[in-house]
Amino acid sequence: MFKTDTAVPGLSLVLANVQHADALFQLVDRNRTYLRQWLPWLDHNTQVDDSEHFLRGCQSSFASQSALNTLIFFQEDLIGTVGYNTINHANHDAEIGYWMSEDATGRGFMTEAVRTLITLGFQEYGLNRQVIRAATGNRPSRAVAERLGFTHEGCARQAGYQYGEYHDLEIYSLLKSEWQK
Repeated sequence: MFKTDTAVPGLSLVLANVQHADALFQLVDRNRTYLRQWLPWLDHNTQVDDSEHFLRGCQSSFASQSALNTLIFFQEDLIGTVGYNTINHANHDAEIGYWMSEDATGRGFMTEAVRTLITLGFQEYGLNRQVIRAATGNRPSRAVAERLGFTHEGCARQAGYQYGEYHDLEIYSLLKSEWQK
């Protein structure tokens, strides 16, 4: 099983795997209210089977090299996810997605998890461009992109849809040449 440590002691990324379905569902369920403000899929994740289905999809996407989803662990505790929602091999780019439990926020874990993923993408996946899309009002998610040196490319108006409403998404990108500096 794929596992990579980060620069933060005890913080690691583990390839999304069905064996973590119960832990993932419990994490989502405990953080449902907190996550609902930014994630559109919570109403479709109401039982462990839903998390298992998601993780099977992650494994399939990894096998076809169209995505890479990892689970973030701090010591033995699952605290979130980070990964490439899509990998476009023809254009050498990928879109990063992430979320974390409320009690793990504010400790630099997500910034380090994304930094580790970015390095993996540039060094192992041959990516040239990595993208983060975040809701305009999602300051914590936008701050991750800004701390890691992503360039704000602009606002995609009403590009996000969740719970019956459209919202704007801020688009950030990072090029390999910028990361190497």
